[in-house]
Amino acid sequence: MAEAFPDSPPAERQRFLDARDQNFSKASELLRKHLAFRAASLPPPADQKLIDNGLPHFLIDLADAQSLDGSKVIVAVGAMLDPSFGTPYDYAVATAAFLDPRFPRDSMKRMTLIVDVDGVAGGANAPPTKLMAILREFARVLGNNFPERLEKMIVYPVPAALRWLWTAIKFFLDPVTAAKTVLLPGSSTPMNELKGLERARHPKEIEKYIDVQTMPDSPLYGYTGPRRVGEPPPCPAPITVERLRLRFGNITR
Repeated sequence: MAEAFPDSPPAERQRFLDARDQNFSKASELLRKHLAFRAASLPPPADQKLIDNGLPHFLIDLADAQSLDGSKVIVAVGAMLDPSFGTPYDYAVATAAFLDPRFPRDSMKRMTLIVDVDGVAGGANAPPTKLMAILREFARVLGNNFPERLEKMIVYPVPAALRWLWTAIKFFLDPVTAAKTVLLPGSSTPMNELKGLERARHPKEIEKYIDVQTMPDSPLYGYTGPRRVGEPPPCPAPITVERLRLRFGNITR
């Protein structure tokens, strides 16, 4: 591999070999395609839509969160995906551009990917059927260009009524990725209650995988920017005595 790809770092070559069970021919083919993708898209061309530059802020880096296995924690917020602002390929390239600097080519660093499928006040909240093309392109582009990066994928909340969606998504995930996926139960927040969702979003069950004390104890994982493309940030909730009491305890004159 070193002779065939002298400009590829050793860790990168190893990841591609691991992804193809040490098969040199298959790993070389995959790495060759990745290097072509990298040359064309990483860094992205000037006219490429990216997160906060034509596309919504659908990925969040939880820099302070600590997974129990030591992998980096990234959150994908499904309700922020808006198919009307970009093609599936736009979203896949934007995701690659988001991940690339966080996972250096010369490292074996892995991630725990949280996929939050609850609603978001002010977000696109597109129905799952409208997102299937984006999810399919995610799986293709990221699987081919970030092999051996995923440690675990945690999806929540997944009520029993939406288990069919996971069955559909598994068809375009490779078996290894599917085996690394954990579905955490829960009920989706009714749309008319989203504006009152002033709480941390992660369920208690996530403590099996992440130190919950390091998770953001705030709505939308601490993200306070715009929730739709072209819209201003949401106005903060007014400060009231009740909110201060909840945060700091009883207030006396």
